[in-house]
Amino acid sequence: MKLLDSDPASTDIAIDPYVGMICVGYHKASNRVRAIDALTQRVLWEAPPEVQCSETGVPAVICGGRAYVVTDTAIWAVALYSGRLIFRTMLESAVQCGFGKPNLWDPCHPSVPGTLVAQTIRDQYLGIERGYGSVLWTLPDAKDLGPVPVPGGVAVCAFDGQQLSTLLLDPNRGPDPV
Repeated sequence: MKLLDSDPASTDIAIDPYVGMICVGYHKASNRVRAIDALTQRVLWEAPPEVQCSETGVPAVICGGRAYVVTDTAIWAVALYSGRLIFRTMLESAVQCGFGKPNLWDPCHPSVPGTLVAQTIRDQYLGIERGYGSVLWTLPDAKDLGPVPVPGGVAVCAFDGQQLSTLLLDPNRGPDPV
């Protein structure tokens, strides 16, 4: 029996100091997102049934001590260590994917409040509160590359009408570049 049925491009992998090599992806038999320890080949958790994903889609991205499951306009935040559902939020447009993963980044430590950044297919960045899932701010004209983690924040590319610029955002401050 397979522990995960998602293909390697649809499975996110993270090296965690407490768990080891954790893989999050889709499991067809249970029709759920699940996390496994790749080194011991054991199931760590299965997400609650309300966390939906597509077998062929990009189910999850691991960052900020969480697995963010993305399906079209929905984002579910699941605790990386327990599989507990933290929040579900619905967006006005779908999260954009690039390089096989959702363009989404959470630079925060798992135990602190903060903001994650998501890029939508409508070319905008959203700052989403990581405890409850509410949209805190919007930055229009987000182009090309998705959010990229850098020390102190998130680097994004935005178009001001004439040129593409790289901006450093502190997600907790909002869409004003640092």
